[in-house]
Amino acid sequence: MSKYIEFENRIGYEFKDQALLELALSHPIQEVTLNNERLEFLGDRVLGLILADYLVGAFPDDAEGHLARRLAHLGSGLICGQIAQSWGLDTVIIRAEEKLTDRVLSNFCEAIIGAIYLDRGLESARAFILSHWGARLQEKPFVDPKTQLQEWSMQAGHGLPSYKKLSQTGPAHEPMFLYEVRVENVGTARGEGGSRRQAEQAAAANLLSQLEN
Repeated sequence: MSKYIEFENRIGYEFKDQALLELALSHPIQEVTLNNERLEFLGDRVLGLILADYLVGAFPDDAEGHLARRLAHLGSGLICGQIAQSWGLDTVIIRAEEKLTDRVLSNFCEAIIGAIYLDRGLESARAFILSHWGARLQEKPFVDPKTQLQEWSMQAGHGLPSYKKLSQTGPAHEPMFLYEVRVENVGTARGEGGSRRQAEQAAAANLLSQLEN
């Protein structure tokens, strides 16, 4: 049980019901009924609710779309995995041999949140989440050029940007695409990339650069 006490010290939370912590740290493996999947399911919803509630209060001037991006960023597997990584989970997880990827760590993070919610309720889960997310709560999520251009175009009354494939060169295993983006009554720009998505993003970035200048 000492390893659990050490783990609780690391995460700053003491469980009333140690069985919940043990369950949260039990990796789902084939033919094993007792695992953390149900806690992970619950924790994901608790995390989303608490983050959404925080964001609505912290950013009163943000539109729904901006809040949604912030929520997606803060609740992403990458962020959850980073936070779980800092807890030293490898010393306490009850698991089959498996590499602790961001996705696996994220699942454990959500399971622990679910366990805390069941252990002491929503306010304890809220305090835990806000403490561990800390400065990340103020981070501005990355917005890709296509999304930026679309939002600007719609807000300015120009409608949705349109993308057109101009060419595809190179061998099949290493193609190069050239795309053009057009915003009516504004202009066009071109972009290249190794995939359609990359080329469209490059074209959008180039048009945004033109608009800024």
